[in-house]
Amino acid sequence: MVGHRIYNPKGISLIEIIAALAILATVAVISLPGIFSQLNAARERTTILDMKEIHRAIVGNPELGTFGFLGDMGKLPDTLNDLIVKPTGAPDFNHNHTNRVGMGWRGPYLNGFSEDDVIRDKWGTPYQYSPTGPNAGQVISAGPDKDINTTADNIIYPADGPLKTTGSFLLMVLVNRIAEPYGVTVNIYSTDNGGESATILTKTTGDNGSGYPGFFFHDLKHGIHAVKVTHTGTKDGVSYTVTRTVSMGIGANAQRDYEFRLQTMADAKLKI
Repeated sequence: MVGHRIYNPKGISLIEIIAALAILATVAVISLPGIFSQLNAARERTTILDMKEIHRAIVGNPELGTFGFLGDMGKLPDTLNDLIVKPTGAPDFNHNHTNRVGMGWRGPYLNGFSEDDVIRDKWGTPYQYSPTGPNAGQVISAGPDKDINTTADNIIYPADGPLKTTGSFLLMVLVNRIAEPYGVTVNIYSTDNGGESATILTKTTGDNGSGYPGFFFHDLKHGIHAVKVTHTGTKDGVSYTVTRTVSMGIGANAQRDYEFRLQTMADAKLKI
């Protein structure tokens, strides 16, 4: 017996089409919140990664001997765009400074970022950023709702308050193995807007602020500095002066301890 295939000459009915569309609409309504949630989660992860890169461009990685825009220029960028485009009037990076310490703008400090990438989060909203005030140096995203005034979903990096731009430096000086020698002067040279500052931080043995056992400098700018130690004394009835300059990196909100050894000999040879 040959089977028969049932054929409906009228095709799919309007009711069937409406029912199918209703099912699809219901599935879409159920799925959309989950899809939007996944999209927002992905945008949040990418935004945080971008914010970390922007932060690293500002401060570098002191553990690797890099100090970012802050270390090169001696200040926070006025705008995030300064990390991509050299600010007007900023000097190019060069080593024409004490002990050949490099200073000046050597950007772009971000690779793979366009000017739009560095100023907007992944929701397309401009970052909030300022070099001054209670959120100095922090990068702030308005989050999924794109409203900076509703703070519940804002993303702030770094989250622990305004960015610190200075650290401390404790310098121990030994001359001929004497731990508290007289006649010692310490000068520290820092960058100021990309050029060597006219203000030299100085401490001398006997200064009220010097203090032994060491020369302690508070609020020293983040970055690479030239540290110059000069000792004046007498050997075998003859006066002498010995000087040695080294380069030293200071991380923001960190303390760097360093021991400086000077050994005077007949030929004034120095050892450190």
